[in-house]
Amino acid sequence: MSNPEMNKLLNNLELKKLLGKSEVISICDIELICKHQPELISKIIDVLVEYLNTEKPVECDAVQEVFMAMVHVDKEASLTAMLNHLANFKVPDLKNKLPIFIELALYKSNLTKRRISDVLEKSLQKESEADLQRLAQYFETKAGLDTFDVSDAHYVDRFISCLLMAVPFFARGAPSSKYFEFMNRHHILHHFDKLTEHRKLDFLKSLAEMSSDTTAQAAGQMLPSIIELLKKCIPDTKMERESMNISYIECLLYVLHHLAIKAPAAATDFCNEEFMLRLDCVRSITRARLKKLDTTLAKDDKKVLEAEKYEKNNDWLMKMKFRYETKRQNTKTEFRSCNNILAIRKLLKRKKSGFVKLSWKEARKALLTSYTDSTCPIAPIRSDALESVSKDCKLNLDDTGICDLTDKQVQSILDYSKYHQVSRNKNGACVLNDNDDIAMLGWQMKKSDLSFLETAGEQGRSGEVRDQLFHLLCWAYAGSDLVSYQRLLQKWERKTLPLCPWYLCAFCEPEKLGEEEILDRNGEKKILVDRHGRVHHCYGGTIEKALCHVQSHGIPRDVVTNFLCTDYHPPSADEPDMERRKIKGFRKINTWKDVVEALQKQQIVGADLLNYSQLMMTSGKYIYKGPMSRMSVYVGYHAVVIEQIKKMNGEWVAVCKMSNGTLVADYGYAYVSIEVQYMPVGASDLKRKRIRGSDHPMHLLTNFIIVDMVEADENDRKDAESEESEEKDSENEEEEDYIPKAKRGLTKDPKPKRSRTEDPTMVKESDAVGDTGDAISRHNSDSTTKVMELVALVKLLSGFPSISKRIKDIIVKQKGSLLLGMQQRAIEYNSIVDRHKNIRSSLVDRMPVLDEATFNVRRAGHFPASASTMAQFSVSLPNGVEKPAVDLLFDEDFFQDLLCVYLGSSLSQSGATQAPKAGTYRDMIRAVRACQTAAEERAVVRKECANIRALINEDDPHDRHRNLAKLMLIHMLGYPTHFVQMECLKLIASPGFPEKRIGYLGLMLMLVTKSLKQDLNHSNQYVVGLALFALGNICSAEMAPDLAPEVERLVQFRDPNIRKKAALCSTRIVRKVPDLVENFVNADASLLKEKHHGVLIRGVQLCYELCTINDEALEYFRTKCTEGLIKFLRDITNCAYQPEYDVAGITDPFLQRRLLRFLRVLGQGDADASDLMTHILAQVTESDAVDAIEDAIAGHNSDLTTKVMAFVALLKLSSGFPSISERIKDMIVKQKGSLHLEMQQRAIEFNSIVERHKRIRSSMGERMAELDEAVFNVRRAGSLLA
Repeated sequence: MSNPEMNKLLNNLELKKLLGKSEVISICDIELICKHQPELISKIIDVLVEYLNTEKPVECDAVQEVFMAMVHVDKEASLTAMLNHLANFKVPDLKNKLPIFIELALYKSNLTKRRISDVLEKSLQKESEADLQRLAQYFETKAGLDTFDVSDAHYVDRFISCLLMAVPFFARGAPSSKYFEFMNRHHILHHFDKLTEHRKLDFLKSLAEMSSDTTAQAAGQMLPSIIELLKKCIPDTKMERESMNISYIECLLYVLHHLAIKAPAAATDFCNEEFMLRLDCVRSITRARLKKLDTTLAKDDKKVLEAEKYEKNNDWLMKMKFRYETKRQNTKTEFRSCNNILAIRKLLKRKKSGFVKLSWKEARKALLTSYTDSTCPIAPIRSDALESVSKDCKLNLDDTGICDLTDKQVQSILDYSKYHQVSRNKNGACVLNDNDDIAMLGWQMKKSDLSFLETAGEQGRSGEVRDQLFHLLCWAYAGSDLVSYQRLLQKWERKTLPLCPWYLCAFCEPEKLGEEEILDRNGEKKILVDRHGRVHHCYGGTIEKALCHVQSHGIPRDVVTNFLCTDYHPPSADEPDMERRKIKGFRKINTWKDVVEALQKQQIVGADLLNYSQLMMTSGKYIYKGPMSRMSVYVGYHAVVIEQIKKMNGEWVAVCKMSNGTLVADYGYAYVSIEVQYMPVGASDLKRKRIRGSDHPMHLLTNFIIVDMVEADENDRKDAESEESEEKDSENEEEEDYIPKAKRGLTKDPKPKRSRTEDPTMVKESDAVGDTGDAISRHNSDSTTKVMELVALVKLLSGFPSISKRIKDIIVKQKGSLLLGMQQRAIEYNSIVDRHKNIRSSLVDRMPVLDEATFNVRRAGHFPASASTMAQFSVSLPNGVEKPAVDLLFDEDFFQDLLCVYLGSSLSQSGATQAPKAGTYRDMIRAVRACQTAAEERAVVRKECANIRALINEDDPHDRHRNLAKLMLIHMLGYPTHFVQMECLKLIASPGFPEKRIGYLGLMLMLVTKSLKQDLNHSNQYVVGLALFALGNICSAEMAPDLAPEVERLVQFRDPNIRKKAALCSTRIVRKVPDLVENFVNADASLLKEKHHGVLIRGVQLCYELCTINDEALEYFRTKCTEGLIKFLRDITNCAYQPEYDVAGITDPFLQRRLLRFLRVLGQGDADASDLMTHILAQVTESDAVDAIEDAIAGHNSDLTTKVMAFVALLKLSSGFPSISERIKDMIVKQKGSLHLEMQQRAIEFNSIVERHKRIRSSMGERMAELDEAVFNVRRAGSLLA
């Protein structure tokens, strides 16, 4: 083909012509052209790129096929042509164009770049690694990775175009380290501000897509530049927040996330506290932006719907319509960017990796589902009797919509079985509602039938009432509320988080989108259109289908409250945290009794409500009664959430949360009568499929469903707790300008939040000192109160040495306002604080001595000039020394005598600080016994714990075992001692005997017991099983009383393996502590009714132990369980072959052995129990003896003598047990042929005896001795004849 003809063909090239012929021929033509005239490749690429912007999927597929064919012919030429097209792409001048044209051009450019990348990625799917490596090097050459000149616009465009086209190669495994090294070497990110606007975003997008394919070294070098650029993009003031570029932040955070994964150490160094504060600022800005986007998307939806009415022949209006659609799509993309920013920020805070789908990537599409509709019977067709009754009551029906029926009329409408069910529980007359060709029969129930009801639940617990507007999505709202509340109940969310019904509509059953139709009064089908003229593609469903989808795929947050169901791509469909909101399962419940139990367990229940028009048309607090309401018409079924059951005006009602806004019913809550039942009695052919028929009376609320448990990541609760404090400060953060911490100056630190796991008996230093200081200021007129408060401050010193400076300042400040005597006390305390910091912990114990001395001095009225004046006053010190009171104030050995410690020269060294000395174990026992109240005991324990904490922090091994002995006493008193668990292990590792002794005792009393108790109450049954296994092996007499209640509870656990292990642990516990027998008697009695043989064996073993230990338990089991055990043993003996329990032809011999052993104990000394056992024991014995002899005969084929002896034994058995003579005969006949001639003769004799003389078998044994003696005498004579 000549060049002119080819140019003419290219000028007229259209996809319609290509598709008009065979597709293979058209592609082959293009391949032929590319082979013979490679210079035309660029022109063909330009033509194909123009068609990439088409919205028709068939044409896009054809362009992709043609491009893939061209790449197959000449890869480098095709890629070069596409690279030139991208590099030469120009954005129109903003100054000379209207905004509408600028928006269209930018949208087309971004769409073209994205589709070129997609086409290139599909073309590389079959390329080998060598080809990918070669093409990646080709792009590196084209990019010119030698020098970087930001002023050269052509070079910058080519570099970024190469970067865009190289991204698919990186995704397939080609190395990207050279690009990162080039960017690090030339500091390209520092010149970011010099790039043009449209190239900035291209560069960041390429950097984000290739960030996951870099090396650790390149990532560490790139991190400082990324963080600096992020700081520039995050606004500092409130005025700049509105202009923050969400796309830039998304790209940079995505890059930072992947670089932090590659180089975690460098990321930890650079992501300091100031940077994390900036991330918190980004969080508040992004959440505020999400709220605005919700409003913006609603406005965009309105404009798009209005644009649907434009004339298609008007080009200007079509461009406006395209502009609205483009703006709406950009809003959705910004939604996705905001969700990604929040998710990446959370990953950075947690220092975890996670998958985030970039906002410009192709959105997730719905797949066809495999849910099956649960078939239910439809309503019966209208009968002649119903038509007759309706005519008789026509006047009342036309007036009020309902009428009362007599029993005769009800009987004529219903058949006998239905009428019997209705008449049995109705209270008063039945009411017929016959409107809109649908007839319902309703009535009030008897109060006695609902006697099990009780008040349960709480209104408002599942969050605020949402509005589904005109969508048919009540099932999606109810299902999402069930999941949201369950996550709150499990403490995986800090508050009820609304979840997305738009997502459920688009992804739950996508094949139903746009297929839902309604019937008008003429029976014609029409599409769903609301009162505002909006077309709806939503559809009806059930809560069960919504929960099925959430169980498989999860559910995102609800970020858009007003949406178009005609849009099948919700922006939250790719939310990174959606997978963490899966549920483990859900469960249907059938009765109101189960509903009450669920509400009492703080759950909420989903249900379907029979919807009559009165439900939505009446507002206020009223009781909804469905078909019994006046002037009400059947609408359908409405999915609701039951939050509470209570009595209202003397009638039981269910408080149901709807999804129709707060203007409906009582601020969105309906009070549905539980005492009303109904039954559909007839419907027309057109409408009978809209009603669920039933042969039994139904309540207004049916199809109850609850969410059992929610799956969650381990960090969900930590996230909820950490975000709780952040959320509280978010409103203040939004009102204030962001100022870096370095510029803030000195600000008051926020009050730290108490952890949930913190010991509640511990006191915050700042809180205690602050409250005491305020109390001193408030009691200026009461000197005594002030002194007491100063005493409290000194006592605080012993527990909190770190706040001595604050306490000293308070004392100095208050000295001047006290009386003379009080000043003396303040001076003494001030002296103690300044000079003796090392003895603060023991000062509180010795305070009574100082109080006594001060009292004596006060009684004297003044400080005497000499000691002789005060000689009459003396005080006995704790160490046994008696000294005059004045010496306590002037003697230099005052503190040594007072505190029972040797201070040496430390009194003169004001700066010396020593560790607190621990008192002895006996001192602590005396202190505890001396306590008169529980408060005093807590004070003693708190002081000792503070001292021990201080000593543990110093890691002194000398007093470690003494401290642990004290803590064991504290543990036995019931106070927490979890902070010393590691001390037990340190003592066990010590070489000395005293340390090891206390270490092992502490391990047994504190560490193991506490850990086992926690694991026995664990939610995972496998953890519980491990704990039971350990307890069954190491349980001691000290551990048993603490753990017996948990084991007793687990004996009745739902899992049989747990019950079996719990029974084994119970056996060990009662052996160690026989006094605990009474705790396990009732629980063990339930084990004897088990059908699981493993559980039953252990239950019988436990019963045996209980009976051998306690006579009362023996009498209890003998009375209650003997007959049941005998019956069970008989069933095992006579049961058919069971392969899972069969051992050598015997059904579960281990269980039979345990049962027989236990029956021996029960029958010993009790004639009645022995009589009950006689028959079954005989049956077991005889069958076992015959089987044993048969096995002996079969196993001794070579030993004739043994066989003969076995036959003799069989003969004796036949005389004692006539019932088994037939089995013995068959065995003898079977074995005759294998015996020797003499043995056969003996066998024939036995056989003859069995056949002919069955009646004399019982006496043959007695005569056998005489027969043997006669034969012996004859043989000795030598012959048989005389």
